[in-house]
Amino acid sequence: MCLLHPLHRRYEEGFLKAVFTFRHQTVFDPKTKTTVPLMPYPPAIRNNPPDYLGPLLPPDVAEAVAMGVIHPSTHQPLLPFAEDIMEEESQEVHSSTSSVSGRLLIGA
Repeated sequence: MCLLHPLHRRYEEGFLKAVFTFRHQTVFDPKTKTTVPLMPYPPAIRNNPPDYLGPLLPPDVAEAVAMGVIHPSTHQPLLPFAEDIMEEESQEVHSSTSSVSGRLLIGA
């Protein structure tokens, strides 16, 4: 029987937690528009994965989090009217680029 010092047990637990975090962290899958584990869960945790790996979210929430529209934990909007602001900025960039390229063509 091998008796481990409490420090060694904590190290082993921390090490395993780090391995699980890197292998099985929750990521956004653009094909299914949901969150999935990076690698499939091993049988030991398949039915009850640890919270630190991240939640498995439904498609509407997962996509909004991935797009930066809502907060990943609270699911509250990160910025009111974020989509409207992004659309306005996109139009401004497009119109300024068009006018610049137009001037370059005229000057050439």
